[in-house]
Amino acid sequence: MKKDDELCARGRYNCGRKRNTKDLLFLADELKEKGADFVSLKESIDTTTPQGQFMLTVFVAMAQLERDCILECQREDIFCEGARQVTMIQIDENTFQAECAKWRAGEITAAAAMKRLGLKPNTFYRRVKEATA
Repeated sequence: MKKDDELCARGRYNCGRKRNTKDLLFLADELKEKGADFVSLKESIDTTTPQGQFMLTVFVAMAQLERDCILECQREDIFCEGARQVTMIQIDENTFQAECAKWRAGEITAAAAMKRLGLKPNTFYRRVKEATA
């Protein structure tokens, strides 16, 4: 780059997405030292003005915050996924059939059968459907 050249980007992400705040601000400083300017077309940031320099700093910092928050959420999701354990309830088929027969005969409610078997409604009704098929 030489004096009076401009580095134009479609948006701040095109230069800063894979870089951190310090890298992009360092790039803007290098351009300024060489007499060139950074212009972001999408955000209308023109670093030839003090306001443009300020806006570049703010937008780059916001992009860095966004990246850091995304990474933090991903780490938390991965941690929670590892901590979550699914326990499969093993139900004796004879016990299920007995409770199902009581429910069909009207001796107990479906809610009572689910509670006795330790099943949620979707699992209970799926098992009932499978047993009658």
